Amino acid sequence: MSIVSEPVARYFPPSSGHYAIKPGFYRLGHDFGNGEADRRLFQLDRQFSHYRRAKQSARREDLDKYLCVTDAGRTLEPALNRFISARLCAEYPEHFRLQQTGERQRLECHLTGDALVFTADGRYLDCRPGERGTAPPYHSGLDALAMQVQEDLTLVCLNGTENRLCAIHLCQPNHWAPRDKIGRDFVGVHQPVPGMERINPKAAQLLQASLRQGPFVRFAWGITTDDRLNHHPEAPARWDREAWSGRAFDPASPAAWLRVERQTLYGLPQINAVLFGIRTYHYALTDLSPTQQRLLSQALASMSATSLRYKGLAGQYQDLQAWLRGLYDAS
Repeated sequence: MSIVSEPVARYFPPSSGHYAIKPGFYRLGHDFGNGEADRRLFQLDRQFSHYRRAKQSARREDLDKYLCVTDAGRTLEPALNRFISARLCAEYPEHFRLQQTGERQRLECHLTGDALVFTADGRYLDCRPGERGTAPPYHSGLDALAMQVQEDLTLVCLNGTENRLCAIHLCQPNHWAPRDKIGRDFVGVHQPVPGMERINPKAAQLLQASLRQGPFVRFAWGITTDDRLNHHPEAPARWDREAWSGRAFDPASPAAWLRVERQTLYGLPQINAVLFGIRTYHYALTDLSPTQQRLLSQALASMSATSLRYKGLAGQYQDLQAWLRGLYDAS
C-alpha cells in the first residue's frame, strides 16, 4: 500500500472578520496558498488513515444512516463511477490505476489495497478488498469510491429549474442527517439555515452555473468543542447525546476547533447533475495566529442570535469569546 505524504491544507474562511451567508464561489484552482491541493477536486493528505477510520466506524454503526440514494441516483451512478475513477487516476496516478480487461474495468486503489471492479459502462460489480478488508461490504460504486477519498460526496440531479438531492454518502456530517435531506430540493435541504432566504431565490441559477460554468469551490465554517469528524444529529448507542454533539465548551478546561468545510461543486452535464464534495478540516483555536484569533472573535460577534443558536453557540458564546480574547491578548 502507498502512503500519502502531502501536508494538510489550511483555510481560514472568517478572514473578513464578519459572518455572512452567501454563495462565496471561487473557481476550482483559486490559490489559497496550498499549492497543488487547491487545484484538486479530491484532496488526499497525510491524515488519510484518520478519515478512513472515521468512515469505517460510521459504516459499521449503521450504513443506512450515512448512505442514501434515490432511484434517480441509482440510474446516474454508473456515469458518476466512471467520472470519479478517471478523476482519481488523473489527480493521483501514484495512488490509483485503472485497467481495462475485456468488458470490465479494475480500479486499483493503492492507499487502501482495494481493487474495485466495474463494467465498461461504470456499473459496480465487486471489490477485492485490501488486507484488512471492509465491513460491511461495499454496497455500491458510490460507497466503494467514497471510501477511497477523504471527502463526503453527494449528487444533485437537475431537471430544468427543478433539482433534487439524489445520492448522499456522508460519514462526517455536521449536525445533519442524510435521511432528512435525500430527495429534497435546494430550498428544502437548506431550510433550517438562518439567512438562506436571501439565496434560495437564486438556487436554480447557482446550480446551473455549477453545471455549465464550474467547477467551483466554497467554504463553510463553525466552532466545535472536539475534533471528531462525525457529528450526526443522532448519537450512536451508548453515547451521551451532549458529549456526542461537540457543542459543550468548558471554561474550566477550554478547548475548541474551527471546523471548516471545503465544498466543491463539479458539473456533470452528460447526466445533468452536480457532484458536491465536502472535505472537513479541524484547526485548534490555540494553533491559529493572534490575527486569526482576533478575526474569528469579530466574526462570532457579528453573528445574529438566530445564527448563534443554529451553530450551537448560544449557550456558550460568552465563555468562548472570553477565552478566545484571552488567547490573542496574551500574545
